[in-house]
Amino acid sequence: MTTLVFDLDDTLLVNPIDQFLPPYFRALTAYLAPYAPTDRLVPELLRATQTMMANRDPSRTNEHVFAAHFYPALGLNEADVRPIIDRFYEDEFPKLQGYTAVIPEARPLLLAALARGHDLVIATNPVFPLRAIQHRLTWAGLGDLPFRFITSYETMHYTKPHPEYYHEITNAIKCPPEDCLMVGNDWDNDIAPAKAVGMRTFWITGTAPYSLPTADGALAPRDAEALATRAGTDYQGTLADLHQLVETRAI
Repeated sequence: MTTLVFDLDDTLLVNPIDQFLPPYFRALTAYLAPYAPTDRLVPELLRATQTMMANRDPSRTNEHVFAAHFYPALGLNEADVRPIIDRFYEDEFPKLQGYTAVIPEARPLLLAALARGHDLVIATNPVFPLRAIQHRLTWAGLGDLPFRFITSYETMHYTKPHPEYYHEITNAIKCPPEDCLMVGNDWDNDIAPAKAVGMRTFWITGTAPYSLPTADGALAPRDAEALATRAGTDYQGTLADLHQLVETRAI
């Protein structure tokens, strides 16, 4: 096994999407209020994202598909507004860190994998620009690590759960699927499609992923469907379990 491919949100970083998106939408709407109608911005952003996620055209990046819907739908000129959105991701997006939390086991695991010669790939759903993903890696305590590849909407032509997304990763890093281990918490987005293209898989279950910190500051295990066992994954368990496999060179 040469390459470990990691999902990001709720695998390496506590980031429940239902808790993160509302403040993200509020921040983006407020920032773009001088340029776009506030009552239409989020609906059109969601429509553009859905269009992007449905795309199967290998000649168009996710960014291009998104832009082709989002800017015209709001009557905006992309050349005028794009620099403003770029500034949002530099100045305002980092303020959302408080809606996420570090998973303590993540950094030691990735450092151990690097020490044993594994390449690391971040396979987050590429519906955000690279800068937003880099911020989230920093929030996870992983921003300084030498990832071989990070999926983002600028470079990818597909999204999860399309199997083509995983084919595109293996093509980008020039690594056969069977030499990759996909690690993720979401069966439908991470495990099933990765396995369908020939990757080996590690399904995060048990005491990880975590919920956001409780009132006393502790990270609590999330009560999720992922606690159940499903046949078909090569491995399942916690990040600590995966760390042990790495340390013992069992993968």
